[in-house]
Amino acid sequence: MGSEDIVEVDGLHSTSLLRTGIDLAATMSRPDAVVVADAIVRNGVPRLALLEAWLHAQPMRGHRRAQEVIAFADGRAESPLESVSRVSMHAGGVPQPALQVPYSDSAGPIGRVDFAWPALGVVGEADGDAKYLDAGLRGGRSAERVVLDEKVREDRLRALGLRVVRWRWTTAMDSRALATHLAAAGLPFDRRTSWSECCA
Repeated sequence: MGSEDIVEVDGLHSTSLLRTGIDLAATMSRPDAVVVADAIVRNGVPRLALLEAWLHAQPMRGHRRAQEVIAFADGRAESPLESVSRVSMHAGGVPQPALQVPYSDSAGPIGRVDFAWPALGVVGEADGDAKYLDAGLRGGRSAERVVLDEKVREDRLRALGLRVVRWRWTTAMDSRALATHLAAAGLPFDRRTSWSECCA
């Protein structure tokens, strides 16, 4: 570890954001590591910078795992639930989705969906409880209003001919359960997919 890997935060010495991300990518479980990597990229750090930090850190234990996590990182995943869902989709052989896809109808913008498979006419939403229960995420709306707004939004998406599928944390954390859940909405899956194929 070089001097550039050490920074001072509130008077305490710590590893830099890049070095911390690389170390966690090499040592954490893949879902947790992807949550961290997605968050780093989402907050403005180019994936190339993570790759350069990874190259600078060599040799290191877990270097292959860290490389795969960096290659898989995507800042468009807006929450840990979305990041974990991405990992489970890949592990379950679900086709790679587009992220944060906007949809509109004759009345105007409907909004972005978390996941979309446009060629298959399927969109997916990973719903955590905080979306409905955390006042800070409701934009001044009541929980009941959020539920009603989501129903209207989903009806508008369905009116476009889309199949809308939702899931929560328990499903997202189980690759087989998520693949089965998405297959019921019409998505094919192939369990032969590997992390090396994804991140080469």
